[in-house]
Amino acid sequence: MYIRADTVDDAMRRAYRHLLTSRQAIKPSRGPAVEIAAAVLHLTNPRARLSRTESRGRLFSALGEFLWYLAKTDDLAFIRYYIPDYQNFSDDGKTIHGAYGPRLFNDGGIDQVANIIALLRDRADSRRAVIQLFKSTDIPYPYKDVPCTCSVRRSTAMEHERFAGGPVLRPVGPPGDANPRLARIKVGDYSLATDLLGDPCLPPVILLHGIPGWRGTWRPMAQLLATRAHIVAPDLAGFGESSAAPAKFLGRPPRSSRSEARRCRRRHDHKHR
Repeated sequence: MYIRADTVDDAMRRAYRHLLTSRQAIKPSRGPAVEIAAAVLHLTNPRARLSRTESRGRLFSALGEFLWYLAKTDDLAFIRYYIPDYQNFSDDGKTIHGAYGPRLFNDGGIDQVANIIALLRDRADSRRAVIQLFKSTDIPYPYKDVPCTCSVRRSTAMEHERFAGGPVLRPVGPPGDANPRLARIKVGDYSLATDLLGDPCLPPVILLHGIPGWRGTWRPMAQLLATRAHIVAPDLAGFGESSAAPAKFLGRPPRSSRSEARRCRRRHDHKHR
């Protein structure tokens, strides 16, 4: 599922609509819930990440928790001043086991933040820029509080371009719950403008438009199918936003839709192998 919104409240409202109809019931330690796996929330205005509707999103508590992290401490008294409910999640009445501060800055004597800064200064595109928050030692004992974030990873800006001619994803079309992601897929000597929808881990379904036509004719159907499959809907060569076939192909019989589908499928399988 892909949700694109300007503010965190807009993203939450759209996510809530999906959660209210979700059939994936779970029973975590804090009570029954429903979940949606493989969801991506894209906030187009990162400065609007503070909720104006949720009481937990108050600026006072957010700043207090941030300062608690920077203090590198798990002290309950520090954070209780800003967020009193934290007292319900202390195992000894003095500390919070899942506090991020010690895990970030003193994880067994290792300052993860300093390590990542040094690593990125030396190798800006390193994929080892990962901060681990959840640990194996959090599992054996039923602590009242453990990190809800497993890890934090810094993604490189051009990561999707590592594959020659591979797709570079960006949202297109009006904001919504099932926006297609535009990819430029290199097929032979030309590139196809392609709408991608759904989870890439699901089986692919390739939708090819008629002639004349373009990939947008499939969007209503693609949005319905995207809950069960990874949708790949390209503009055929020379149509829509795809590049025209090279001159060496001119004068030859045009490829059939079946041939184009096979080429797209091979490119898709190579990318997600």
